[in-house]
Amino acid sequence: AEAADFTAARELAERQVRLARDAGAFLQLQSALNFLAVTELLAGELTAAAASAEEDRALADATGNAPVGYAAVLLAAFRGQELPEEDAARGQLHLAHLADYGRAVRYNGLGRHDLALDAARRVFDDDVAGFPGLAT
Repeated sequence: AEAADFTAARELAERQVRLARDAGAFLQLQSALNFLAVTELLAGELTAAAASAEEDRALADATGNAPVGYAAVLLAAFRGQELPEEDAARGQLHLAHLADYGRAVRYNGLGRHDLALDAARRVFDDDVAGFPGLAT
């Protein structure tokens, strides 16, 4: 079983962003921004989450790093948009589960509960840390 303390997670995400920004640690900042964006999404703050996800992408463009990008996947799901093809997550099991979590959110919001259940089951059945509680 998993337990979550949303307030503590939000404070931790904000602190990670601040420390990485102050240190000029751009790769760590990208990860911290994605963590913050997820807490913003779960709070229903889609505009703030989009800004955090966009900053990740802008940092990636500026530094030549790949975007961390998982917040962008979840943001698309929360908006009911198509998600990146599975090829984008091939070889990265955690991202594949994230995409399935996103599909569960998207399909549930679109009233396609059968597809939402299928996607949520893939996450739950694999017992991926951090996702089963969100997928159910």
